[in-house]
Formats: sequence, C-alpha cells, structure tokens
Amino acid sequence: MSNYFKVFLSLTIWVSLFISAYIFSRFTVDDAFISWRYGYNLVHSGYFNYNPTNLDLTQAYTNPIYALMSIFPAILNIDVVVFFKVISLLMCMFFVVYLYRKHGVKYGAIIFMAIPATMLHISSGLETFLFTILLIVLYDCLRDKNIKLSIVVVSLLFLVRPESFILSILVPIYYMTEKEGSANPFVKIKSIFRSKNIKNYYPLVLVIILFLILSLHNLYFGSWLPNTFYIKSVNNEVVTSKAIDFFIWCIPALFFTLFLIKNENTSLFYVFFFLFLAMSINYSMSTLQMDYASRFFFHIYSPLYFILLIESKHSKVVGNKERSNALFDVNCFSLLCLSVFMVFFYIQCKPAELRSLSEYYPRLKTSHAQIGYSIQDSGAKSMVFSDAGVAAFNSEINALDNIGLGSTMVAKYGVNDRVLNAYNPSIVVFKSRPATGIRLKENYQTEIYKWVEENELIQVCQVYFNSSYSMLVYAKPNLNITKLQDVCKKSNYNLNGSDEVFKNYLLVPPWHFWNNDRLI
Repeated sequence: MSNYFKVFLSLTIWVSLFISAYIFSRFTVDDAFISWRYGYNLVHSGYFNYNPTNLDLTQAYTNPIYALMSIFPAILNIDVVVFFKVISLLMCMFFVVYLYRKHGVKYGAIIFMAIPATMLHISSGLETFLFTILLIVLYDCLRDKNIKLSIVVVSLLFLVRPESFILSILVPIYYMTEKEGSANPFVKIKSIFRSKNIKNYYPLVLVIILFLILSLHNLYFGSWLPNTFYIKSVNNEVVTSKAIDFFIWCIPALFFTLFLIKNENTSLFYVFFFLFLAMSINYSMSTLQMDYASRFFFHIYSPLYFILLIESKHSKVVGNKERSNALFDVNCFSLLCLSVFMVFFYIQCKPAELRSLSEYYPRLKTSHAQIGYSIQDSGAKSMVFSDAGVAAFNSEINALDNIGLGSTMVAKYGVNDRVLNAYNPSIVVFKSRPATGIRLKENYQTEIYKWVEENELIQVCQVYFNSSYSMLVYAKPNLNITKLQDVCKKSNYNLNGSDEVFKNYLLVPPWHFWNNDRLI
C-alpha cells in the first residue's frame, strides 16, 4: 500500500468521524433522563427514587452505575447532559488508547465510531457503548486469565446491564474448566471437578456479589429486578419475527467471529457464545419504546466486531503479521469480515431514521423539556406523563408514567382509580396526534381520560414534537398555565416542513444542544 493511499485513507476516516460526530453527537435520548433523575432526586429531595418523594418506589433504571453517577452533576450543579457527554467522550478516548496499547489496533475503533449507529449510541446518554467497552475488557481479562480483574469487570457489568447477570455463572465455569483440549461442552463441564488450583474458584464470589446487588434493590424497591423487566419481558412470549431476525443475523455472526477463538481457547468461545445466545433469546421476548439505531443488535454486534479486531491481530487461524495490512494491522480476510459488520450497521439504520434521529433532541428540547419546566412553574404537585424522561426530570414533581417503566404501581395493577388517586395529579399530559387527538387505546389513556373528566381538569393546549406526535395538556383550574401556553405556542415550530426544521437544526453546531437549558 503506497504512502499516498495511506494518507488519503487516514484522512477519509477522520473526516468521516468528524461528520458523524457533527450530525449525531447532538443526540440525547429521552430515556437517559430516567436514570439521571435518581441522582438529582437524591441530592435535592433526599429520595433515591424516580419520584422526588417516597411515593411508588420504583427501580426504573437498568443501569445502576449511571443512576449513581448522576449524583455528581447534581451535587456540582453541572448540566446533566454536558456531564454525560464528557463522560462519553472520555470513554471513547480510553477505549481507543486501550485497544492501541493492548493490541496495536490503530484505526479499527475509530472507523467503527464513525458509523452513524455507533455515534448515536455513544451520544445517547445511555450505557450502550459502556457495555461494549466492558465486555471487551472482560474478554481480554479472560484471554489473559486475569482472575482478579475479571471479577472487578464483571461486577461493574452487573451495574451496567442486567444481561450481564449470566456471567456470574459463565465466568466461574470458565476458570474452573480446561481452557484447551476437547471442544466438547460435556467434556468441558467434567473438567470442572479436576481443577486443583484454588484461585480458579475465586470467581464464585461473583454469585455472592450479584446476590448482594439484587438483595439491596429488593430491600429498597421491593423487587429483585428492574421494573423494565416486568413491563417489557415477563408477560411477553417470544415474538416470532424478532426471533427469526435475531437468529438469522446473530447466530451466523457468532460462528463467523468466534471460530477464531475456538481454535486456541475453547472455553472462551463458549463463554461468549452462551452470553450472546442468551441475549438473543431475551431480546426476542422484549420490546423497546425507543429502539433507535438497533440498540439490541448493537449489544451483540458491537462486541463481536471488536473481538474480531483483537483476534485478527493474534489468532493463528488468520495468519501472521507479515501478511497483515500495514495500515489496519489485519489481513485481507479480516478486512472482509470487518466490512460485513460495517455493511450490517448501515443497512440496519435507514437514511430516514438517521435523519429523524439527527433532529430528535432539538425537537425534544423544544417540546418535552420545556413542558417539564413549565409544569414546575405552574404550581402542580403531581402529574401523569407517559414519557418517563426529560419532562419528568425538569418538572421536579411526582410523575405517574402510565407506560409503566417509571411506576411499580402500573407494573403491578395497571392504571386505575386507585393508582390515579394515589398520585392525585394536577396535570395530565396525553400522547396525541395533531390531526386525530388523544390516542385513547394506548397505555391506559381511556381510563385516565375518564378520571380527568370526573375530576374536572381543563384542556390547556397542545405541545408538538412533530407533525404526527403531540401531547395534549390538561390541568386543574387553579394552576398558573401561562408558561404552559407559551411552550405550546413555541412548539408550533416543530410542525414546519420537515426539510426546513432539519436544515435549521443541522446548521446549529452540535454542542449547542449539549445541555438541558430552559428556552422559555
């Protein structure tokens, strides 16, 4: 490869990263504010809860580590969006340096981060990319047989995603089985009882650590698992279309990538094979309100991509360094494999979806964020709001999430008069469509509307997110509704032609949206 071509390729990679960051780093997902609300409430009201009181104690987050980290911006009075944007940037820098120093990977991580789907997950405010980073660090720990660090990393993963709970079984089994030898899983299991090194049994402490984490949640919230599990998974059967989709894409990918491991360390192959297999089954039974940029797929494909990068540097199957490409440090076979992953992410995220996501947070700031602030100013003490995110965060009052993610009551009983009377909302915000009105058939909104009529709440105004999604606001007559009406008027901008809104939002630098500022 000529030096001129290397320079051209390097510039192309960096320019692609810059363009992707410029367009998509403005993205922050509404769901991120669910976890962030816990730290804010703990600092400002003394309750580690979705609500700023002890009403309806709920473990609404799936990532305790972000809920705990959100304490720091609340204490330091730093904008929570800025704080987590900086955290995301630092994580990416750490990961790039880590891969380079540990494995000599130069551009593989940067190329992957330049993909729009990856940049969206990095910028979202959720734990998606952190989950990938920790899985790769764990992969290296297992590969290097670093028992103590493996325990630390798995413990952190417990606090990042509940999918990692299965590692409390897989990692101890890994250390207690023979690493090489027969690939037969039954032979592997038998070898557990032949291990004489006492250190190989240390990872069993992971079972105790997981039990303690779950016990603390059960003691405080009254449930062992996150509330999202009871809403999204427990009553769902396997969705056939999802299962087919996952297994068509994921099972071949597992074998396609992990055969590199199997030839040198069969136990390591089985750890990640069964981890990703369990995740695929779980995801086939779950639903996401915001499945932007294929979040579920990303949890599987992203670690597999980096495993392939690592193994292409070290595996005897792929070849030696003399045959490697000088720029990427992998040979032509590995480059072909990496290209498959790139193509997958591009076809998973359609151009229309990417365009919508690029203007998502600017629209959210104009609508949900500002309605939250105006509710805070109205004098309301409690509300019903079906998007459990920035609106509830900014309102600083009790918020009944009628979808159920932010409410144990809804998860247990649904929405009925008992639940509504317990909250006694002064404001009710309905999911609506600008053209047809309230979506009564969704998320108990029929029951809520009956309660609103019985308690004589009045219609105030309509807040617009886009031409197909709006929020109809009802309030008790004694509230100050001036700012509510101002927000509704300002949100009319989101009804403008999509090309105009897209162009105006895109021309503004992304860091202009790295905040949760009041606009009214």
